[in-house]
Amino acid sequence: MRRMIEEDHLLFAQKAAARIRAKALKEEDHRRFEELLKKMMEEEEQTGGGGGNKEPGIGIKDW
Repeated sequence: MRRMIEEDHLLFAQKAAARIRAKALKEEDHRRFEELLKKMMEEEEQTGGGGGNKEPGIGIKDW
């Protein structure tokens, strides 16, 4: 009985640690994503904007 309780406590502690690591990872990923977007926007401003999209817009009226 005592061993089961100890195992439950250990499992709970492992889950709590995993949640903390996952939260930190999410924050780090979000920060990297924001930096990437900022860098892409700066590069687009330097090249004159527009994104270089040369494809024509095709809609329902074009069918």
